[in-house]
Amino acid sequence: MELLNACEALDTYRLELAYEKTLRQNELLYNLEDIRKLRVQIFLLENDNGDLRSQISTDGDRLDEQACSVKATQNQLDLTKASWEKAQGELRIKNRETETLKVGALDVQV
Repeated sequence: MELLNACEALDTYRLELAYEKTLRQNELLYNLEDIRKLRVQIFLLENDNGDLRSQISTDGDRLDEQACSVKATQNQLDLTKASWEKAQGELRIKNRETETLKVGALDVQV
Protein backbone atom coordinates (compact mmCIF):
# COMPACT_ATOMS: atom_id res chain seq x y z
CA MET A 1 0.00 0.00 0.00
CA GLU A 2 2.83 2.41 0.79
CA LEU A 3 4.41 1.67 -2.55
CA LEU A 4 1.11 2.51 -4.25
CA ASN A 5 0.87 5.77 -2.30
CA ALA A 6 4.46 6.57 -3.20
CA CYS A 7 3.76 5.89 -6.88
CA GLU A 8 0.63 8.04 -6.75
CA ALA A 9 2.59 10.80 -4.99
CA LEU A 10 5.30 10.56 -7.63
CA ASP A 11 2.71 10.68 -10.43
CA THR A 12 1.05 13.67 -8.75
CA TYR A 13 4.42 15.38 -8.46
CA ARG A 14 5.16 14.71 -12.14
CA LEU A 15 1.74 16.07 -13.12
CA GLU A 16 2.33 19.18 -11.00
CA LEU A 17 5.71 19.69 -12.67
CA ALA A 18 4.14 19.22 -16.10
CA TYR A 19 1.40 21.70 -15.13
CA GLU A 20 3.99 24.24 -13.93
CA LYS A 21 5.97 23.75 -17.13
CA THR A 22 2.83 24.31 -19.20
CA LEU A 23 2.04 27.46 -17.20
CA ARG A 24 5.56 28.83 -17.81
CA GLN A 25 5.32 28.01 -21.50
CA ASN A 26 1.95 29.78 -21.70
CA GLU A 27 3.36 32.81 -19.88
CA LEU A 28 6.26 32.83 -22.32
CA LEU A 29 3.85 32.68 -25.26
CA TYR A 30 1.76 35.54 -23.82
CA ASN A 31 4.90 37.60 -23.28
CA LEU A 32 6.12 36.87 -26.81
CA GLU A 33 2.73 37.86 -28.18
CA ASP A 34 2.83 41.12 -26.18
CA ILE A 35 6.31 41.81 -27.57
CA ARG A 36 5.06 41.14 -31.10
CA LYS A 37 2.11 43.51 -30.59
CA LEU A 38 4.44 46.20 -29.26
CA ARG A 39 6.77 45.80 -32.23
CA VAL A 40 3.84 46.14 -34.62
CA GLN A 41 2.66 49.22 -32.74
CA ILE A 42 6.17 50.73 -32.87
CA PHE A 43 6.34 50.03 -36.60
CA LEU A 44 2.96 51.69 -37.19
CA LEU A 45 3.89 54.70 -35.04
CA GLU A 46 7.21 55.10 -36.86
CA ASN A 47 5.35 54.97 -40.16
CA ASP A 48 2.83 57.57 -38.92
CA ASN A 49 5.73 59.67 -37.66
CA GLY A 50 7.34 59.58 -41.10
CA ASP A 51 4.04 60.56 -42.73
CA LEU A 52 3.61 63.45 -40.29
CA ARG A 53 7.17 64.67 -40.89
CA SER A 54 6.53 64.58 -44.63
CA GLN A 55 3.27 66.47 -44.17
CA ILE A 56 5.02 69.08 -41.99
CA SER A 57 7.65 69.55 -44.69
CA THR A 58 4.99 69.91 -47.38
CA ASP A 59 2.96 72.31 -45.24
CA GLY A 60 6.11 74.33 -44.49
CA ASP A 61 6.89 74.64 -48.20
CA ARG A 62 3.31 75.68 -48.89
CA LEU A 63 3.44 78.28 -46.11
CA ASP A 64 6.69 79.67 -47.54
CA GLU A 65 5.03 79.99 -50.95
CA GLN A 66 2.01 81.70 -49.41
CA ALA A 67 4.25 84.08 -47.46
CA CYS A 68 5.98 85.05 -50.71
CA SER A 69 2.59 85.50 -52.37
CA VAL A 70 1.38 87.69 -49.49
CA LYS A 71 4.55 89.79 -49.71
CA ALA A 72 4.14 90.22 -53.48
CA THR A 73 0.48 91.14 -53.01
CA GLN A 74 1.40 93.65 -50.29
CA ASN A 75 4.01 95.22 -52.58
CA GLN A 76 1.44 95.45 -55.37
CA LEU A 77 -1.05 96.98 -52.93
CA ASP A 78 1.53 99.56 -51.84
CA LEU A 79 2.21 100.48 -55.48
CA THR A 80 -1.50 100.71 -56.23
CA LYS A 81 -2.06 102.88 -53.15
CA ALA A 82 0.80 105.20 -54.16
CA SER A 83 -0.66 105.45 -57.70
CA TRP A 84 -4.12 106.13 -56.29
CA GLU A 85 -2.79 108.84 -53.95
CA LYS A 86 -0.87 110.42 -56.85
CA ALA A 87 -3.98 110.35 -59.05
CA GLN A 88 -6.04 111.81 -56.22
CA GLY A 89 -3.53 114.65 -55.81
CA GLU A 90 -3.54 115.31 -59.56
CA LEU A 91 -7.35 115.34 -59.51
CA ARG A 92 -7.32 117.97 -56.73
CA ILE A 93 -4.92 120.10 -58.76
CA LYS A 94 -7.15 119.77 -61.86
CA ASN A 95 -10.22 120.65 -59.77
CA ARG A 96 -8.45 123.78 -58.46
CA GLU A 97 -7.38 124.73 -61.97
CA THR A 98 -10.95 124.20 -63.17
CA GLU A 99 -12.31 126.37 -60.34
CA THR A 100 -9.72 129.03 -61.14
CA LEU A 101 -10.71 128.96 -64.79
CA LYS A 102 -14.41 129.19 -63.87
CA VAL A 103 -13.73 132.19 -61.63
CA GLY A 104 -11.64 133.76 -64.40
CA ALA A 105 -14.39 133.13 -66.93
CA LEU A 106 -16.97 134.74 -64.62
CA ASP A 107 -14.69 137.78 -64.20
CA VAL A 108 -14.38 138.13 -67.96
CA GLN A 109 -18.16 137.93 -68.41
CA VAL A 110 -18.86 140.60 -65.82
